[in-house]
Amino acid sequence: FAIFAVLIFSGIIPIGKSAGTTGLTGDLVLWGTAPFNEMASITGPISAQNKGLNINYVVKNPQTFDTELVEAIAVGNGPDIIFLRDDSILKNKNKVLPIPYTSLPQQTFDATFVGEGGLYLDTEGVLGVPLTLDPLVLYYNTGMLDTAGIPTVPQYWDEVLLVAPNLTTRDASGTITRSTIAMGHYDNVPHAKDIIAMLIMQSGGQLVGRGPDGYVSALNQRPAGALLNPASEALTFYTEFANPLKAAYSWNKAQPNAQDAFIAGSLAMYIGYASELFTIRNKNPNLGFNVAPIPQIRGAQGRLTFGRINALAVIKSSKNVSAAVSVVGLMTGKDASKVLTTALSLAPVRRDIIAERPLPTDPPNATVFYNAALVARGWLDPD
Repeated sequence: FAIFAVLIFSGIIPIGKSAGTTGLTGDLVLWGTAPFNEMASITGPISAQNKGLNINYVVKNPQTFDTELVEAIAVGNGPDIIFLRDDSILKNKNKVLPIPYTSLPQQTFDATFVGEGGLYLDTEGVLGVPLTLDPLVLYYNTGMLDTAGIPTVPQYWDEVLLVAPNLTTRDASGTITRSTIAMGHYDNVPHAKDIIAMLIMQSGGQLVGRGPDGYVSALNQRPAGALLNPASEALTFYTEFANPLKAAYSWNKAQPNAQDAFIAGSLAMYIGYASELFTIRNKNPNLGFNVAPIPQIRGAQGRLTFGRINALAVIKSSKNVSAAVSVVGLMTGKDASKVLTTALSLAPVRRDIIAERPLPTDPPNATVFYNAALVARGWLDPD
């Protein structure tokens, strides 16, 4: 561990630096969930600049990633580097090699990466170096808002409640034909868990906290001075849109998948990830829609949305730790991050790239995505 720290501190292992010829050698296996071609846009140049280095990127199914990782390590056939997503940090914490703060100071880390990257800061060091970020944003049907006489998309949740009666339409039998927003149920709302978590955090609450024996639920905790429990308040608000007795009623179990409904033009507002932009556009090129920041709680101290963040982490059992950490540093450097962000159409995870916005190669609505990246937050999910 001490030798590892010296290598990073001396610059032999480059953390967060731009790609260049470093004389790396050996075979490295990288497991991830991003498409192969997009990842090749950064692994290819790094391998080309280091003739003795071979980076073998293997695309894994997110649903079976953790199970396959445990099995591979158990038989001595594990990867050298993995994608460490925010909701698998605690599951895989004991498998990854922390980068000591003497080599990558927390102050440097915080100044380089957006706030949600703090999820990877552990007592022993940095568990993973942020690679990609996908924040929740609000997709809205411009035609539906115009027809309902709503000139601007709601900025606050109380405004969403107010416009719901004008946007939701029903037929003679009372069946919903057009909905305001897909909230209130779980199975037909693709990101229900993340939306509810976001509402809790916007209300000032936490989902998980540290206890004497590890991580514990914090859903029953109430911030100092708060009159209501954030988790209860968030769930009450979320389910209001599925309550037939409420004026905001606009969603029920009979509705289709929320993304499908938005693409079909029967849903005015859809909470989705930035990465869904081109999926929506490709499935219905004639759909008139735009993207806006997630609504906030009026009077809150700051803005907040939920984000899915991925980092690169080195596995402890790697047979070539120095090369693995070097590659992590090069892949998360500014040059490589620019290329990957463009290839995946995601928001940058590095502050220096966000500061240069917008880039000529950025996708439409890039400014919305960049701003969302700055206020994206997540939580340590034990399971």
